[in-house]
Amino acid sequence: MTVNNLRAAAIADAMCDIREIDATGIDRNSIELIGKRLLELAKNRDLFPWSDFPSLASNDGSTLYLLSQDEDHRFALYIQS
Repeated sequence: MTVNNLRAAAIADAMCDIREIDATGIDRNSIELIGKRLLELAKNRDLFPWSDFPSLASNDGSTLYLLSQDEDHRFALYIQS
């Protein structure tokens, strides 16, 4: 599998977990669980190499990349470089 495929699978798994957490209702605990799940995803540094997410000079050194978005736009995940 390529890094892109591994990243897509990891993101899909994380988003699935986040949707399951959301289904139980949003409160302080669920927000904490979502945060932990996102940190778990972010720890996979090899899935998010700088070369795949360069910071574009035209954006003052900060670039936002869309990683995942539901068709209804309810859930979206971005990475900022």
